[in-house]
Amino acid sequence: MHRVIRYGFVELFDDIAWWLALGIVLSAVAQVAVPADLLTSVWGGGIVSILLMFVLSIPLYNCASSSTPMAAALVLKGLSPGAALVFLLAGPATNLGSVVVLLKVLGRRAVFVYLATVAIITLAAGLTLNALYSAWGLDPRATFGTAAEFIPETAKTAAAVLLTGLLIASMMRTRVPDEWMWLRDRIAKHTGLLLTARSLAAASAGLLALLWLTSGFFMVEPSEVGMRLRFGRVVASDLGPGWHFRLPWPVESHHLVARDRVQRLEFGVPGALSREAATRAQIRDRPSFGSSQAPERTSGLWFQKEMAAEGPSLLTGDGNLIDLRSAVQYRVKDALAFAYNIAEPEPLVRSTILSALRGVVAMHAIDAVYTSAREEIERSTREAAQAMLDQYQAGIEILTVRLLYVHPPEEVHDAFRDVASAQEDKLRTINLANVFAVEKINQAKGAAAAMQEAAAAYKEQRIKAAQGDATAFALRLEAYKHAPELTKFRLQIETLEEVLPGVRKFVRPGTGEVKDVDMWLLQPFGASQGK
Repeated sequence: MHRVIRYGFVELFDDIAWWLALGIVLSAVAQVAVPADLLTSVWGGGIVSILLMFVLSIPLYNCASSSTPMAAALVLKGLSPGAALVFLLAGPATNLGSVVVLLKVLGRRAVFVYLATVAIITLAAGLTLNALYSAWGLDPRATFGTAAEFIPETAKTAAAVLLTGLLIASMMRTRVPDEWMWLRDRIAKHTGLLLTARSLAAASAGLLALLWLTSGFFMVEPSEVGMRLRFGRVVASDLGPGWHFRLPWPVESHHLVARDRVQRLEFGVPGALSREAATRAQIRDRPSFGSSQAPERTSGLWFQKEMAAEGPSLLTGDGNLIDLRSAVQYRVKDALAFAYNIAEPEPLVRSTILSALRGVVAMHAIDAVYTSAREEIERSTREAAQAMLDQYQAGIEILTVRLLYVHPPEEVHDAFRDVASAQEDKLRTINLANVFAVEKINQAKGAAAAMQEAAAAYKEQRIKAAQGDATAFALRLEAYKHAPELTKFRLQIETLEEVLPGVRKFVRPGTGEVKDVDMWLLQPFGASQGK
């Protein structure tokens, strides 16, 4: 046992310490310096990225200890898993040192066949791995590194400290690799700068001091407010946008709060699984090789019961369940209270809104929640939640509360839909009857008004006609007084005209005025013979 521990933690570390440290540094640089989707957007995930990684593996590969973290970092930045596999497989077999040795031992023809075989096998393995990831619907950026999420943070921190200590001890026991010394001599030959242990230590100390001093600069974005703390005490709580300086840690620190950013929470809506939850679901639901179904996990070292999100069903005032989904928008109104009075802002807002919504919905009947009381529920929920948050001194302002989905539960949805359809038919029939009644009443009112107007017009006509007859009689009487005979004669003629219409009449003088009157009745010129 002692020999095993010594080999694993002393001898093995002495062999790989310098190269493992180089791989960790290079992976950290790639993780920070390479943009998130640079490899995906430039190289893609097909044969192009695999060929490029095969070519780059020849000069870049040193050993598995330094290449493995580098490949993992590149995959997390968007490189396909097949290309990373080609980088790890082709590197040991095609690096420049191995090729030079093989040329001297086997000859050019054998080396060419060897390199071609390695290229074909590694390319096929990379394409096969990409096909498996595509067929299973896996995202390598969601699966790489997820194994560490099953380990508690304390265990990971202790392991990192232990690994760092072992690396430092091994690097102090062993000398710098010859390849690094050769690189140092080449740099000294071309630049005249000889890198010694003392100069490197002094440069590292100066660099660390410079980094420590410059760590006091921090940037406050336009939508943020900054706070400066000295030994945990707030000395400035309203730093505006721009660059600011504080004394480096551990003397002073700063805290940024997104005050003007509007945040949104949804209730009753199934959210996306976290990275850890998605990984757990994939591992739990995926059958193992050679088995028909996934084994049922009931116990384990890191077993954790997965709780579902809050359900959308709420109880109304008349004892019915309603499937209600809502959304809330809020922002920070007091940065100091938001940062130091509450530990978890989002869970607090979520629980407060849910409590207020349950209380408001419990005061309304289900029909009112469906129809007329939605705006009142939104307003009352926002006011109740804001009152509770102000009482907690959370520094949060609730902007809006919106009901997105208001329906009965899925189990009784069809029955509620039938009831709603019957109520709609009832309302439609009532509305049609009301329209018919209003139409008939309006028609009767119109007919009555027409009869009244006709009677009034007839009355006015008779009155005007009587007044006209009276006026005409008065005028005849006046004319009769002035010329009685003439008036009589005129009235006689008018009466004959009215009594005998359409008959030819002849008027002659009276017998007392003339003796003889000769009347020649001739046929008028142009008249027909039948008249």
